[in-house]
Amino acid sequence: MLANTFDPSLPDWHVGYGGTDGNGNPIYPYTDYLLVKMGASGNVQWQRCYGGSNDEVANDLLITSDGGYLLVGSSGSNNDGDVTGHHGQAFKRDYWIVKTNASGDIQWQKSYGSDAGHEYAYSAQETTDGGYVVAGTTDHDHQDVGGFIGSTDYWVIKLDNSGNLTWQKCLGGSDGDYASSIVQADDGGYVVVGSSRSHDVHVTGHHGNWGDITGGTSDLWAVKLNATGTGIEWQRSLGGVADEHAACIRKTADGGFIIAGDALSSGGDVSGIHSTSSSDAWVVKLSAAGEIEWQKCLGGTFTEQSFSLEVTSDGGYVIAGATMSNDGDVTGNNSQQYDWGGYGFDGWIVRLNATGDVQWQKCLGGNTGEQMHYVAQTDDGFVAVGRTDSNDGDVYGNHGSWDYWVVKLGPETTGIAALDQEVSVEVYPNPAKGSVTISNVPRGATVAISDLAGKTVYRSVIRDEQATINTADLVAGVYMVRIEKNGAVASRKLLIGE
Repeated sequence: MLANTFDPSLPDWHVGYGGTDGNGNPIYPYTDYLLVKMGASGNVQWQRCYGGSNDEVANDLLITSDGGYLLVGSSGSNNDGDVTGHHGQAFKRDYWIVKTNASGDIQWQKSYGSDAGHEYAYSAQETTDGGYVVAGTTDHDHQDVGGFIGSTDYWVIKLDNSGNLTWQKCLGGSDGDYASSIVQADDGGYVVVGSSRSHDVHVTGHHGNWGDITGGTSDLWAVKLNATGTGIEWQRSLGGVADEHAACIRKTADGGFIIAGDALSSGGDVSGIHSTSSSDAWVVKLSAAGEIEWQKCLGGTFTEQSFSLEVTSDGGYVIAGATMSNDGDVTGNNSQQYDWGGYGFDGWIVRLNATGDVQWQKCLGGNTGEQMHYVAQTDDGFVAVGRTDSNDGDVYGNHGSWDYWVVKLGPETTGIAALDQEVSVEVYPNPAKGSVTISNVPRGATVAISDLAGKTVYRSVIRDEQATINTADLVAGVYMVRIEKNGAVASRKLLIGE
């Protein structure tokens, strides 16, 4: 599995991987967490492995507010190497959470789970109180796990800043429920998403058939917990009669939520699917109360998957996934076409505006197969992370079989180059404190400043070629300055100091 993140506020790329040995090579059967620090040009600056004598698989990575890293996933090692506190015998899976400093040195590590079952952590977020919330799955009720319902449950745990467990919650019904992503809401509560085959206990409104872990169909299931984890405020089963899943949730500037996953249904909550025999990528916008505001199916005749989604500086979205199509919303698939008409998987990046309309899409890969698991906006384009089995097309330097693959994309082609060729916008001082000056702005251009969550904190039409903006009320951090005129756009990064 691949876990990764990028912080556009930093000049370097930070990528976390699971499934390699101490030299960064894939190994079988046992794997470690691998954390790689890359420079802005893609050069490896350092790498660290974490684990024990059995399997460790990382699924998510955070850059924490102190500049360190938090890796979450699962461990099967029985209290050796870097792993302590493991529950049960070797190969039994626990949540394994590792906190490092900025250099990758372990500051603390924690194992959470039960001795008779398996726990897999898939998502984490740093919380407003300085702690962390982690979501994944459990299939047993003992030790750290309480309130287990049946088959497989969502399992949410809340940690303090030192990694100590403050509360935990099982969510779901009597059948299979699998959490994939969690986010903290504006009111301090938490929304966790994944898929559910249940129709009872916490789950209502299931659209399809239901059955045990191997039967029935799954809905995308979103559930809102209060800030203390003691109660459910709302839950939504989203989908149709076939299978829908959520891969990723992010908070939007209006206090709502954006979810990326996949859909196979036609009907129910799903409209616009390209084929009912293969899944589309599916994007769903929810209000703060969990109501659907809009949804979009993205893809072609064959299979599409979305693995992650991020909010962009203009309030739009960028999705990382994979595609086997070369029609519909998809063009430029580099993979081999087969006799049945479909292609191999290419990595797929899709840029949406704030209402879910496709602005552009990009297939990335070679003849064999790729998936893009994460994409983030930087001040000069985008960076995508995934895996590749090719050594042609867009891919070079493959070491054999599946490699991890990092791709830097240039600025968006729609409008950005045109305005940057016409003017040389300057933003100074940068970092700024009480005010910032933006010069060489075309008369009549709109200047907007947004934080990294996409929330616009300043917007105005500039009548002169220079404007000084009061930034005294802005919280220290990273912002994006967007200058737009007649459809042409230029973007600059702005740092606000303390």
